[in-house]
Amino acid sequence: ASRRPPSRKSYRLAASPLHERALGNPKPYRVAWKAGDARVGATGYRAHLANGSSGRLDALAERVGNGGVCLMCVERTAEDCHRSILVDALNARLFLVNHRP
Repeated sequence: ASRRPPSRKSYRLAASPLHERALGNPKPYRVAWKAGDARVGATGYRAHLANGSSGRLDALAERVGNGGVCLMCVERTAEDCHRSILVDALNARLFLVNHRP
């Protein structure tokens, strides 16, 4: 779930990489997060998932339910990454996601 296409390295790491641009963090929320306003960034990203990307989130939840999905993160800590919010949203749908640092 990124706004950028996967790198060549991620293709070597994952059996079947999937790029879901609709689940990436839109620029205004990324900018707020990087500027130190995680509250604004997180709130905006949650709204984005609920409003504009709920269909893609449902499709990803279905894939997670079928097994074999790994969300990759490049941040130092999971708490600093929008994917932690994505995991929470998937958990709300499935109660299956393990979030590992």
